[in-house]
This record gives sequence, C-alpha cells and structure tokens, in this order.
Amino acid sequence: MILCGIDFDTLKINKIQSIIRHNPRFSRHEISRNACEILDWRDYKGNLKVVSCQQVLKRLSEHRIITLPRPQTIIRENSVKNDLLSLSIKEPESVSCTLQQLGEINLLKIGDHRSEHAQIWNHLLDKHHYLGKGPLCGCQIRYLVKSSLFGWIGALAFNSSAWRLKPRDAWIGWNDLARRQNLYKVICNSRFLIHPHVVVKNLASHVLCKSI
Repeated sequence: MILCGIDFDTLKINKIQSIIRHNPRFSRHEISRNACEILDWRDYKGNLKVVSCQQVLKRLSEHRIITLPRPQTIIRENSVKNDLLSLSIKEPESVSCTLQQLGEINLLKIGDHRSEHAQIWNHLLDKHHYLGKGPLCGCQIRYLVKSSLFGWIGALAFNSSAWRLKPRDAWIGWNDLARRQNLYKVICNSRFLIHPHVVVKNLASHVLCKSI
C-alpha cells in the first residue's frame, strides 16, 4: 500500500507491528516516532515525519493491517476559562479606513498551542471562518494579525501541501519523481481571515506580503 508517497510493503508493516507488540504501553505518538526512526522517515531538513507517520498508521489501522492502541484522552480546557478569554479579546467593532490608518500591522507567529495567543487564534477562526480552526494537516505555521490601533484584525495559517493535486501538478508540469523531490517547497495557505468588521483596501495583500 502506497501512503504519503511511500510503499508500505510487508517488511515495513512487520517492523511497525513489532514496535506495537513489544511496547504495549506506547501511545500512538510514541509508536509513530519509533516507526520514523526505524524506517528513517525524515523531511528534507532531517526531522522525523512523526505527524505524517501518525496519519499513515491511522490509515493502516482503518484497513485492519495493524492494530493501534486507543487514542489517549485529551483534557479540554475549562469552558469557563475559554469564555473569559473570548470576553477579553479586543475585536474591532467596525473599521473602514485606509491601510495607513490601521497603524502598525504586525504578524504574530503562534508557538505553543496551549498559549493564550493560540487560543485567540482558535477563537477568531471558529467564530469568523467557515472552516473553523481545523484540524490542519501535516507541518503547519499559524499567525495572528494585529493592528496597533484596532487589535486583532485577522489570522492565517499555512500547512503542508496535498500529496497530489491534478490542476496544480499539471500547471507546474512536473513528473512523479520531480513532485516527490520538490513537494516540500510548496505550501498550502489553508486559512486566511480578515475580520468581517474590517474593510480596508489592500489589507489582505499587505498581510500576505508580510507573511512571506
């Protein structure tokens, strides 16, 4: 079975099954990390592709090729805390001006997914974007957009590109080998939000330019 561009043959499957069998207390994340190490599955920077491996293992499990442990229960943040956070977020009520009148515009990179900034990002996307906050696939990076005068005015995210995309691949004109070797250079702008109460000419282009 070919998944994420890799042929998971009998030898690879046996190695994964051996990890699961000899480590009954491993979480799915730990199994994925060990599988990446044994299979030497890394990105172009040499980092283990743990997230991609987790997706592959899930597919193999769905096809009953392997048996994974139950997903670990994730303790969600207290809803009262989230309600208080949403009340403290400075969102613009109605803004219609020039780009210069927004003041200084900064993109804030989201680090820890448990941070307050990450929760603000989640809040804005869930409230104002038709796709919500996610989940996003593969490697990803998220930004908040802030105006020095009006507060949080947007949010965006980039993540790994689709393995195959017919219109994209036809436009680029690459073959399978070129796609496999160069796909890491392509990213997907999976979320782009300008607050619906903010109407400013050229703001979206300005934000995209700052994200490059």
